[in-house]
Amino acid sequence: MTFSKAVIPIISLGESAFLRALAEEDVTSEYVDGLNDPEVYRFLIGPSKQRQTIELVRNFVRDNQDDPHAILFGLFIDNTLRGTSRLHDISNESAYLGIALFDRSIWGQGWATRMIRKIVRFAIGSLGVKKVLAGIEKENIASQGAFNKAGFRPNQLLSHDLKVVGVQIWECIK
Repeated sequence: MTFSKAVIPIISLGESAFLRALAEEDVTSEYVDGLNDPEVYRFLIGPSKQRQTIELVRNFVRDNQDDPHAILFGLFIDNTLRGTSRLHDISNESAYLGIALFDRSIWGQGWATRMIRKIVRFAIGSLGVKKVLAGIEKENIASQGAFNKAGFRPNQLLSHDLKVVGVQIWECIK
């Protein structure tokens, strides 16, 4: 499945919060520092296990802009980037969704669940994806809770086939 990146909408999450496709110029030292926060970093699956730099993060953003099967969204609250959500390996059959809230001051406020619900709605409704999956570390209880509240459940069969130790595949059950 290929789609036009020019038509990726800005997705409202409420009064002063929205999701939009991330651009290289959105990469700031606060974003990089947030990714390097040990409490954030320990559950990230996407970045290679090395300290992140502005250059590495900009390359990651650029790679997602260039990938016809991925969208990297930024979560902006009060016009400040607070987290990201990546929809990737997008096909007609499925897409994978990952999230990272790197501003710990917003943890526990329901932002992750709101992001997940809106992006799933976009993937199914606008992109025509049949199901959305997520790889979640087995020890990441907060992420499991957010995905559970958004309608996801563990898929034991897919998790068994996964070659990444400690990660479980969750599937949106709607």
